[in-house]
Amino acid sequence: MQTQGKEFTLPSGAMLYVTPAPMRQAKALLDAILKETKGLSLKSDILDTKLGSLKDNPEMFAQFLDKVVAVAISPEVENAVFECGHRAVYNGAKLTRDVFDDPNTGEKARGDYYAICMKIAEVNCLPFLATVFSGLKGFLEKAAENRASQLKQTLPT
Repeated sequence: MQTQGKEFTLPSGAMLYVTPAPMRQAKALLDAILKETKGLSLKSDILDTKLGSLKDNPEMFAQFLDKVVAVAISPEVENAVFECGHRAVYNGAKLTRDVFDDPNTGEKARGDYYAICMKIAEVNCLPFLATVFSGLKGFLEKAAENRASQLKQTLPT
């Protein structure tokens, strides 16, 4: 299987090139993330929820933030990210943990740390989920149509 990577411009302006990891490593990253987000209550309209609107629902925001922190501090997720990122290139240098301690790049790289992790996860995990989300999207669209129809029936004419 030939894999092609993706290039990203990070918040600091640094460039990140990520090549998909072997299946076993990518699946281990997905599993680690799912383990930390298990129990996250998803409402049927979650795909339409904008992050800024979570402030209007403090309970959902607190639960979402709790899961984000759980993923961010998980040693299993971190190890899986670096396993998947072993072929990634950050500003021309092979991505290793040493990049974050390098006197020339460390401060900039540390500022990009979570963006790097998210891009590695995006490249390696989204392919597993693409069909799930496309199927879920169709289901949610049908549910929304049904709700709209029900609402229309209850409105006075």
